[in-house]
Formats: sequence, structure tokens, C-alpha cells
Amino acid sequence: MKKTIRCGEYPGAVRARQREIDFNLVVAAERAPARRRQPLRMLDVYRLLSTDMSVRFFEQLKLVAVLALFLARFELIVLNRTHV
Repeated sequence: MKKTIRCGEYPGAVRARQREIDFNLVVAAERAPARRRQPLRMLDVYRLLSTDMSVRFFEQLKLVAVLALFLARFELIVLNRTHV
């Protein structure tokens, strides 16, 4: 259910949803000591990375292997022609 309001009533409608926050509470929240992060176990790291790494790793390996072979052939053919 859409409620239509006039253009002149818009600022009042927006202000009605706002609430004031004490600035001292904001500053106190910034000065509060940071919570210690939980250390990640190796199993957690494996579970996070395995989903992306398994698929993308082999794709990138294929692409890098082709590039490495091309660069090796380029070095052998072009860069080793020092006596010509």
C-alpha cells in the first residue's frame, strides 16, 4: 500500500523517522577497546578457500602453462640469436 505525500510534506515525513543520538555515546563507542578476533583454524581456512581455489586453480594453471611455453620458445628462437 503506497502512501502519497505532497512535496512540501516530504521533509517532515523524513524527519519523523529520525531519532537523536547523544554525541557522548558516539564518542564512547569509538573509544571502546576493539574486540579480539577469533583466530581461524587451518580447517576453516581450507573450507573458505577450497571452493574457489579448486575450480580457478586448474583454469589458471592451464593458462599459465601455455604462456610459459610461449615465452620459453620466444627466448629460444628470438633471444638466443646473438651470432646472426
